[in-house]
Amino acid sequence: VVAVVVLYRTNWKKVFTMAVVTAVAFAPWIIAVWDASGAGSGLSQNIGWMSRPGVRELTVFAFNLIEPFYFQLGSTEPFSNFFVTIPIFLLLFTIALAAGINWKAFEEPTRKAIMMLSTFFVLPLAAAFAISWLSPYSIWGTRHLIIVFVPFFMVAVIAGSNLPGQKLRFAFLGCGIILCVIGGAMNAVREPQQFAWCEAGPITADIPSDVPIYTVEDLIAYHLWFDHRKNDPKRRIVKLDSTSGLGEDTAYFLPRGFDDVTRTNIEMVTEPRLWLVQRGRELRENEPPLRNFLLKGYKITDRKTARVTGEEVGAFLLEK
Repeated sequence: VVAVVVLYRTNWKKVFTMAVVTAVAFAPWIIAVWDASGAGSGLSQNIGWMSRPGVRELTVFAFNLIEPFYFQLGSTEPFSNFFVTIPIFLLLFTIALAAGINWKAFEEPTRKAIMMLSTFFVLPLAAAFAISWLSPYSIWGTRHLIIVFVPFFMVAVIAGSNLPGQKLRFAFLGCGIILCVIGGAMNAVREPQQFAWCEAGPITADIPSDVPIYTVEDLIAYHLWFDHRKNDPKRRIVKLDSTSGLGEDTAYFLPRGFDDVTRTNIEMVTEPRLWLVQRGRELRENEPPLRNFLLKGYKITDRKTARVTGEEVGAFLLEK
């Protein structure tokens, strides 16, 4: 609506009508979300994990925006395939610089199209950035800003295809295609990554259902619940909150209002026998959370471990 009011004012009635129809169509959804907003633990459970956009977040977004094929599977991987994205960044920067130099040579409809699409690209980013810093919670995330990807590349294509000189245009096009092919080929031969949370279920598959499983991460707790949700008798999965010596993101992964995973703290644990599941680069008995249980008088009587990409996941039978 803003783009049309500024650049194509004669069409504002049509676009305003479209906006109203869209708003009316979304009204039932808005009402449903509003009614549900009082349940569960609020926005802190849903989006509390998102960081406010700083230099790192903006850099990651920029590389995600221009990245062909590659995506970060886990935190142990680089956030971009720099061998491909840095040349693409330089290519797009060169196109933008050339377009700026030749801006007056572009026809009026081309300039207006670029400005309109740039509005589609810039305004959502500016709004998300401002809300993320002014509101209690950040809404900044690459997947939440996917709406800007198409207009960004439309601007790049329009600008590149209107540069003077056929050889220059074909050079830009050829470089872009070659870089995308290289990126696709590198992604095709990429080593598959294993994740610790995916191994938590398999290593506890043969544990008796009457023994509770404790963990210190929402992410592990949810995967354990999912893998054991059909156990008979029903498996008890417990998430330990505020474990001394451990930092954690408590606002990650468990759905709002989800109570099939119970919560407690280590001071309240009284079971004579339990399994503790955790992950880390190295699992040591002199580090939390194992150390916390050993100090409470528990002994490790059995263990199951699996090594994955950059991490180890383990299940420890603790008994008094």
